[in-house]
Amino acid sequence: MITAPFRDLQRSGRIWRDADETNRSVLSAALDDLPGEVVDCASPNLRDSYIAYRAPTEGGGDVVVCLVARLQWHKHYRDMDYTISIEGSSFHSPAKCPARILALLDPPEVIHAPGQARVVERWRARCTAHLERMKALPRVRRGDTIVFERPVRISGARITHLKFLYGSTFEQPGATRLLMIHRWREREWRIERDETSGACAAPAPESALADLLRESGFAA
Repeated sequence: MITAPFRDLQRSGRIWRDADETNRSVLSAALDDLPGEVVDCASPNLRDSYIAYRAPTEGGGDVVVCLVARLQWHKHYRDMDYTISIEGSSFHSPAKCPARILALLDPPEVIHAPGQARVVERWRARCTAHLERMKALPRVRRGDTIVFERPVRISGARITHLKFLYGSTFEQPGATRLLMIHRWREREWRIERDETSGACAAPAPESALADLLRESGFAA
């Protein structure tokens, strides 16, 4: 079982992110006083980061556990408030851990006490179910027209048809400005393209932001 500093880990603070830093580097600094090390870090959206952390056990070994960071950015995504907690904690709600982080984690029964292990098992199961829902969604390509079943309100206008560019970035037909619609995959929408079409009503996360986040330096 992991040592005491990690069992009920809940911490918060504020940290500055330099232009050449990633989420992994700033969150590693926030955990610098703890024994162990960051193995990997993934940020599927702007608010959540999932950290695979190698932590010591009471028996003298080590295990890889998941820490979840909730982020609130300020000043053009350079200054952020953060909260970090252990996987399965009631302190946070997201259960959208990427597959690459889940694959690194040791079994819950090896890491946690029996009661907490069951909570963590359920949390990881929700993460896996979320990944399965994502796989079932139609693949969106750059240039596809996304038709929203309910109009999106932008600057007073009600828009249903937008051209997908990347992540959460769209272009309005006939307009030159780019539009950001966060969490758009959780809406009801369908793809409209020449050769095929698809429909989607199932909720899904903003993991399509991954490419944009990597380009911007947010993801490790």
